[in-house]
Amino acid sequence: MGQRVNIQYSIDIEKLPEEVNRLFLGAFMKLEEIIKTTKIEEILSLETLKEVDNIRVTLADVDYALNDINNIINGYVTFVTQKNAPPEPEIVETEPPNNGEQNNDFEEKIARFKEAMKAVDQDEVAPSG
Repeated sequence: MGQRVNIQYSIDIEKLPEEVNRLFLGAFMKLEEIIKTTKIEEILSLETLKEVDNIRVTLADVDYALNDINNIINGYVTFVTQKNAPPEPEIVETEPPNNGEQNNDFEEKIARFKEAMKAVDQDEVAPSG
């Protein structure tokens, strides 16, 4: 199988069904060709090995074509649904809330924590009776 390259081109949206149909027909014709031309006379032979390899290469080509079709249809569906979707609400920037109260509360918690730690330290240092 030769090297593959991705290409991108644009067509008029009215011609999209015709283009997708062309790709489908090409894939189906390759499948029909496999069915019509495959002749296996002796299953365990070099000729059968070559035939199987040719079938696999052709099926890979069909798979690439179907993947292209899938991507085109997916892109089209996304385009149509976004076109018909209501616009997203505009995000309005607001000023952040006043954190002064939160900071004071946080500082008080830290002070209480430090006091508790001092008490724990003093209990550990104090001789037991």
